[in-house]
Amino acid sequence: FEIEMAPALWLWDYLRRSGARGFFLPLSGGADSAAVAAIIASMARIIFKSIQTGSSENLLILRKIVRDPNFTP
Repeated sequence: FEIEMAPALWLWDYLRRSGARGFFLPLSGGADSAAVAAIIASMARIIFKSIQTGSSENLLILRKIVRDPNFTP
């Protein structure tokens, strides 16, 4: 589980710090694409779960990323 979390949380931190609105993920169908897609899915699952359990900080960050102050996943 910890091996899954490190790259996913690094991507969340990068997204939070960069001010980007998300990631562009071109998929070729190879192993590299599958691995990156799995890491992105893991990131989304971790952040969604943290918001569900009451992380108002992550919710505010997500709202800033999507540029919608009322967004709720």
